[in-house]
Amino acid sequence: MGDSGLALKDIARQKIRDLVDKFRHDPLATTYHEAQIYKDYVLPLFAILGWDVNSREVTIEERVGRKRADFGFYIKTEARGY
Repeated sequence: MGDSGLALKDIARQKIRDLVDKFRHDPLATTYHEAQIYKDYVLPLFAILGWDVNSREVTIEERVGRKRADFGFYIKTEARGY
């Protein structure tokens, strides 16, 4: 990986630090409902990690058989994790 790959990792690390700081300093964060935490913190984290959260790449409340997963992750419509 060249310098650009390292720079992208550094940018991602800083964005994650910023997101964690935002959560730590948000006086309402511990009172949010699950959906609000997803919207304000979890989905932005997935986006920083490179997932397209505005497509079918990441699904919320995914059904897996008779169980439910909070998130489904897909690459070219193939499940990659729950």
